[in-house]
Amino acid sequence: MLKSTILLSLAFILFLISPFTSSFGQQCLTNVDFNNWSQAGDPSQGNWNVISGGSEVEQSINGQDTYFVSQTDLIKVRITGPFRSTDGDDDWMGFVFGFNDPINNTNDYDTWLFDWKQADQNCAPQGMALTYINGNIPNANQGNYFGCHQTAPFFDIKWDNHNNNPYGWNQNQTYQFELIYTSTNIEVYIDGNLITTYQAQQGECFKPGRFGFYNRSQPDCYYSNFSYELYVDYQFSKNEVCVGEPARMVFLDTCALTNSVVSQYNQITWDYGDGTTNTINNPSVTNVNPTHAYSSPGTYTVELSVTDVNGCSDQITRDITVNPKPNANFTAGDTCYGKATQFTDMTTSTSPISGWSWDFDDGAGSNAQSPSHVYPDSATYTAELIATDNNGCQDTAQKNVEVFPQPTSTDSVVDVACYGNSTGQVFLDVAKDVTPLTYNWSNSANSQDLTGVPAGNYDVTVTDANGCSVTNSATVNEPAELTATWTTSQFNGGYEISCAGASDGSINLNVNGGTPPYSFNWNNGQFSSQNLQNVTAGNYTVTITDDNGCTLIKDTVLTESPALNTSATTSSYAGGYQISCQGNTDGTINLSASGGVTPYSYNWNNGQFSSEDIQNVGAGSYTVVVTDANNCTATFDTTLTEPPALTSSWTTSSYA
Repeated sequence: MLKSTILLSLAFILFLISPFTSSFGQQCLTNVDFNNWSQAGDPSQGNWNVISGGSEVEQSINGQDTYFVSQTDLIKVRITGPFRSTDGDDDWMGFVFGFNDPINNTNDYDTWLFDWKQADQNCAPQGMALTYINGNIPNANQGNYFGCHQTAPFFDIKWDNHNNNPYGWNQNQTYQFELIYTSTNIEVYIDGNLITTYQAQQGECFKPGRFGFYNRSQPDCYYSNFSYELYVDYQFSKNEVCVGEPARMVFLDTCALTNSVVSQYNQITWDYGDGTTNTINNPSVTNVNPTHAYSSPGTYTVELSVTDVNGCSDQITRDITVNPKPNANFTAGDTCYGKATQFTDMTTSTSPISGWSWDFDDGAGSNAQSPSHVYPDSATYTAELIATDNNGCQDTAQKNVEVFPQPTSTDSVVDVACYGNSTGQVFLDVAKDVTPLTYNWSNSANSQDLTGVPAGNYDVTVTDANGCSVTNSATVNEPAELTATWTTSQFNGGYEISCAGASDGSINLNVNGGTPPYSFNWNNGQFSSQNLQNVTAGNYTVTITDDNGCTLIKDTVLTESPALNTSATTSSYAGGYQISCQGNTDGTINLSASGGVTPYSYNWNNGQFSSEDIQNVGAGSYTVVVTDANNCTATFDTTLTEPPALTSSWTTSSYA
């Protein structure tokens, strides 16, 4: 790495991103012209004299804290030079850097201080200290604060050796001082030995400021032949990147950019090691940390060359590894709505794949290697796979996935009109977006509609040309079986008509099933009522018709008892008379009844007799009413006759 030195009086600000140890090469100039420096702080507290033609400065008096500083801010630099004291006093020599106050005669302090006490003195211990001073220190307190600053307010001691083998400087001995000061690192060397190093803590940032010399209560101090050189470095935001991934080179971090360090550079050149360069002639906060994408894998040496506004330059190289990307690929077949789409990873890579990130384009995703996914709707989706290998390299693949809509179907059913018939119909209405359509019915039919089917459940699967299908179910109903029962009039003897020739029969019909209302046709139009009353014996046939025209024929027979008949035999005497002699009561009537329903009852001559037969009756007319168990009656009339009265006459013999 080439290093250059230049007069400290030249203005620049540099900021280090990441410190590193390095050796330095040929210097530009070794003698610093201190004629361009100036005393800072209270001018009465020191006497700085530039001697040796400007290459050396002497502080000659024993006074309070005093400073001799550069005219420009310095940071991200290495500063070296010798110093000594020829006086036998035992107080402080040292250096300030990041010096922002007190530039003028003020009580405000903002500076880093490295001081070295020759010997113990009251509260001031022998040894060295690295301190950051920030605050307002009144004149009355300056002596005590700077003399005993290990306990003073506004003095933040970052390091000291007061309690760890302290030693003081020696009169007339020349020491070689070296300071490395960046935005994140402070290193102090004496005679090539590292005295202390301090790294910026999290959130901490070292500001640029002037560099200079410090004395307190120590006369005859000499600083000579000081030089500075750029301390350039950069870092990659990532030491390994992937092909096509922008590699970011960080020359100035946020701290440096915030403190306007970029204005001190005149030119920055990046050689990316792949045949491309980037020269920035007007560095700004937007271009000092560039990015570069490599098109091929490999290890590339990147060189940064920096030239400040004073012509000082420095170069540094670092290697970056560019890893190949995987070749993301996958398959995904088109599918139908409601079905899972299977995604199959087909990625190839020289490094094992460690991660898969799927975006299904519907708000859902997956980290599985070969996931399946059910889309919420039919549409064309652009699915994306990001495949990541073990190097963190990624590649993206996108493919369109078609989710076809399912065919939709609705059905209308015509139920079976009459129980047991096959008059049912199912009419299928299908949205015919993608034709042709095929139909597969559960009864093995393959037509769109069903006709002439019995009652039952029918399933149909409708499949379109994309292979998407929908299943529809329809139920063909039928009315309950049309049935009828009846009750008829009942009389003794098991007859539905009480007496022969009577019209007191009835049929009461009870109809179920079918589809009400019902109509009735008895004996081919003889009757049309549901029930029959006051009918005679005979055959009766009814045709029952429901509201769908379904019919049921029922027939029955109403029977009647046999006709009630009577006959009789009477007593018989000579002459054809039923009474033997006039006035006798030796007549009889022996009655015989048949038909009807037994038992019979008898009523002779309006209650004169109640037996079946009558005995010992005289001549006269006799009427009997025979009544059977159903109150059927038969009347029998007969007359018993007697001979005329027996008279006698005589004639006597008359004899003349």
